[in-house]
Amino acid sequence: MLGSITPLGERGRGSRWWLTVTAYLVGSTLGGVAFGGGLGLAGSSFASRTPVAARLAVLAVAVLAGLLVDLGAFGLRLPTVRRQVDEGWRAGYGVRAAPVLSVAGVRRPDQLLYVDGILARWAARARRATYAAGVVLAGVALLGAARW
Repeated sequence: MLGSITPLGERGRGSRWWLTVTAYLVGSTLGGVAFGGGLGLAGSSFASRTPVAARLAVLAVAVLAGLLVDLGAFGLRLPTVRRQVDEGWRAGYGVRAAPVLSVAGVRRPDQLLYVDGILARWAARARRATYAAGVVLAGVALLGAARW
């Protein structure tokens, strides 16, 4: 992502970076709202017929299952479309919508490499924090289920 949606890349394509990023952020937000809304509708039916303890237990199991899939435990992985670029090359470019803003001030290739280096250094910490938050959420949900 950093290699394609940057002021440098957009200037090279004759496009405006702010317009591309705005469209990307709006699209990502609307997609998240639509997906979350759909899950909310499905969950509201389940929640209205299910005791609180069962809902919390389902939440804990879902979070733990998501963590296991994300970690690739037991060979689990989400089905995905194979990309045409080498997976090793893409390793540093797995950012989502908001980090695209980190390159707003990039005007030269060396600046892009500098920002990419910073994000790469933070990637492992961010991943660990995400996993830790998932474990805490699952633990709190299990404690809540046990209490109810």
